[in-house]
Amino acid sequence: MSHKERSKGASSEKFWLYAFRDHLANLRAFSNCIETADVSGNGDYQLLVADGSKKLKVFGGTTLQRELPLFGVPSAVASFYMDVGDAFSKPVVAVATGPYIFMYRNNKPLYRYMVPAVPIDAQESSIWNSLAEGVLTVDDGVAKLEALLDSGVQTSSRTLELLLLDTAEERSDFVMRMRAVPLIQMDVVTCMASIPCSATEAEGRSCLVIGTEAGFLYVLSERALQVRLKVVLPSPPVFLIVAGCLEVNYRIIAACRDGRVYSTKQDHLHSAVIQPDAQPCAIARFDNLIAVATTANTLTYYNLKGKKQQSLFLPCSITNLATITDPITAESKALVVALSNGEIRVLVGTQLLHVSLVYGTVTAMKFCRYGRANGALVLVLQNGSLVVELLHRNADLTSRKAVEIGPPPEQDVPIPVPFLSSVFTAQTSREQKYGADMYQLFQCDLSQLRLTTAKAYLEMINNGAVPTELGNVTEAKEEVAESSLRMNAVVQGLGPVFKVKVQLQNVGESPIHAVRVVFCLSGDEMYRMAQQICTVPTLLPSVPLSCEALVQLVEGEVKGNAILVVASDPKSASPLASTLVDLPEAELIEGL
Repeated sequence: MSHKERSKGASSEKFWLYAFRDHLANLRAFSNCIETADVSGNGDYQLLVADGSKKLKVFGGTTLQRELPLFGVPSAVASFYMDVGDAFSKPVVAVATGPYIFMYRNNKPLYRYMVPAVPIDAQESSIWNSLAEGVLTVDDGVAKLEALLDSGVQTSSRTLELLLLDTAEERSDFVMRMRAVPLIQMDVVTCMASIPCSATEAEGRSCLVIGTEAGFLYVLSERALQVRLKVVLPSPPVFLIVAGCLEVNYRIIAACRDGRVYSTKQDHLHSAVIQPDAQPCAIARFDNLIAVATTANTLTYYNLKGKKQQSLFLPCSITNLATITDPITAESKALVVALSNGEIRVLVGTQLLHVSLVYGTVTAMKFCRYGRANGALVLVLQNGSLVVELLHRNADLTSRKAVEIGPPPEQDVPIPVPFLSSVFTAQTSREQKYGADMYQLFQCDLSQLRLTTAKAYLEMINNGAVPTELGNVTEAKEEVAESSLRMNAVVQGLGPVFKVKVQLQNVGESPIHAVRVVFCLSGDEMYRMAQQICTVPTLLPSVPLSCEALVQLVEGEVKGNAILVVASDPKSASPLASTLVDLPEAELIEGL
């Protein structure tokens, strides 16, 4: 089956060589659970997959060679060499399941190592001892354990299980069953890696690095029988990157569950912390930088001091990262990024070097040695398929863009200034010479315009040409009274007969008498009304009253002009309030 590739840049150059694809592999694994190692010691590297079906599957060439049963669901797998002179320089394969790490050599079980238990708080241990001896009742013990948990103390799983029980009988039975069981909190392995001891040789001595759920980072001895180094992290680690040699100079990078990336250097936790913009979903090393992929679809490069260097936004979410390294110098050449849309992108910094498709979402990815090839990209897809691609020996991993140092060259290009005409120059000179006089003249004209507009508007109000919903009641002595009138008009009906409902409300403090509501039809004779005048004897303060009138559209017409509704007082020459009523069209209503 041919593998479709889509390359940007030099599309004619080959980058990946299709090795094989097994659609029936039925693998369920993440990047922490795949590893390649020279299991037989003959230089032929095999693929080890700690599958979610509780099996360690060994692939050689294009076939599945062996399956080893596991005692639980694996969480990580790694390989390391114990001593230089051990049997035929065969590596030891470590598979983590829960708190145990099972060691295999030459596809045969070697021994089992258990991660140190989590230290129990002294107060919690004292409460459980009192419960076992009967000094405390179950209710008192539960109350003390709840108070201990609320105070922020990290309690054991036994305490949490007891507090989750609902009834007193269930809690009593649980305490009775646990009286003879010692209080031990087992830890769980979350990630693993191996670090060379004194030299970075392919078959040199190395130690196992373990990250646990309790937030501990362990470095085991060469025989993996005891803890050589212990570091406490602020949060449980999820991804690990090791660099250097343990006995010379080393650094361990750990991406933790709190969304931060911590660094361990020379047996202590470094103060520099990387804080990405979102939760990290993968990390990788590129030169002296740490590439962090986040759930915000960003790929950001940080230096070892935690400062952001470069950032790249990708079109979809990132599933995995892998580093293409030189097989001889172990120098980082490029970064492989797997996207959720099935794209495999090769980046040199932020420059896109190559794009290929694998037709599936990648759940596990690793660039390593496989078989006799020094560079192979191993992919596990979400549908269970296994894909292996080999890096072409003539693949160009150099950046095609020269690195720009310093300011951009665009700043040295002068901005083109348009030619200054004689008119523009004369106008500029005039404004500079008579600027104050021009501003005063402008302000004078603006004030005169505002005054003229205000006088015209006031005259329209006095003539009743402007509709007003709220007007003042004027008495016979031409003194403005305190009472006021508010008027609202609503149109009801679908046509050609409409009902105009006018609501009047006295918002003043004194009543208004003999208010007339007049409907003034326009001169186009589009509407007819049987009654155009309504009289309201008295309007009490804050008591709304309404009057209704029927308006009929002349047959054959569609819509006329607005109707002016005026509320007047016999004692006043000007209207109390007025409004315009715009009736809807009747043609659309008739067509329904």
